[in-house]
Amino acid sequence: MIRKYDIVIEYIKKGIKKGSIKYGDKLLPERVLAEKLHVSRSTVREGIKVLEIMGLVESKRGGGNYITDNFEKMLYNPITLMFSLQNGSYDDVHELRKMLEESTIELCVKRITDEEIAAMEEVHHRLLKSTDEAQMSLADLEFHSIIAKASKNPLIISILNSVSEILEGSVKTSRQRVIEKFGKNTIDKDHQAIVDALKKRDLEKSKKAIREHFEHIEKTII
Repeated sequence: MIRKYDIVIEYIKKGIKKGSIKYGDKLLPERVLAEKLHVSRSTVREGIKVLEIMGLVESKRGGGNYITDNFEKMLYNPITLMFSLQNGSYDDVHELRKMLEESTIELCVKRITDEEIAAMEEVHHRLLKSTDEAQMSLADLEFHSIIAKASKNPLIISILNSVSEILEGSVKTSRQRVIEKFGKNTIDKDHQAIVDALKKRDLEKSKKAIREHFEHIEKTII
């Protein structure tokens, strides 16, 4: 069943696909949209409200309605809400991390820059020296985020950014479990192996380093 406000939603979605409406653009006033689409202003408001809930549109008090310029934000709410509603577990997030990172590492080896390697080394140095576990968890997430960004694939980067809050909890839990079972030295060696392999742009060693890192995590899962 087609609802009247679907006309508004489809108009905006098609505009984005064609490029006539871009991220960050201000939408036409509700009155103008209503006239253009031959619907009532209340129908336009309903359609915009649905798009706002989806995260595609941002309404600014007294300033009109805008297409969000933050793609990750558009993805974040639905994914996070779905994860919560379906009682997503630590294991679910671990499986997602493993699948994405083991696939991403191949692109990373081909595309990572010297600057990104240097950034990974700097984060790794912080992980070696820090004694604040809360800060180390954030640095650990930053380390793995550099791998994703080095893929230069905007969709992979956006998906990972959209679940960053969920991943943050997963990284923190993973660190705690590995440290309890194997000691902090194991995580530090895993990260060093990843950095060394990427510096050499060695695909097989990079894949092996990532795989062994996740194997250590998996051995802590009961």
